[in-house]
Amino acid sequence: MAHYPKAMRWEDGGLVLLDQTKLPTETTEVRCTDVDQVVDCIKRLVVRGAPAIGVAAAYGVALGAANGIENVAGDIEKLAASRPTAINLFWALERMKSKFDDGADAAALLEEAKAIEEDDVDRCKKIGEYGARLLPDKSTIIT
Repeated sequence: MAHYPKAMRWEDGGLVLLDQTKLPTETTEVRCTDVDQVVDCIKRLVVRGAPAIGVAAAYGVALGAANGIENVAGDIEKLAASRPTAINLFWALERMKSKFDDGADAAALLEEAKAIEEDDVDRCKKIGEYGARLLPDKSTIIT
């Protein structure tokens, strides 16, 4: 099976995104260390696809909290405005807001963002496994 770079990863206190605007000719990454950079990446389509947008937004909340927990509500509003039609964005932000409203600190918000990412990866794998069973042998898929 071929190895492809991950769409995003948390690394050294920041969010590293595979720049979707450069594919397929280049594999370039963008490092975000604050919520405004995540907002910009969502707006510019650096991160694409509803699930990935939701996960990136969750990490954006975690970045914002790490830079000042008192600004989390405003950061959530900024992220929500970045792609107003992305359902997964709002789902992830609501989950992060709920955690914050329950008293979560920056570390707990980061853990929640990681849990959202793990949940998304698991869901995507299950979709692929289910879909694969529906395909005839020797099928070719073009996306």
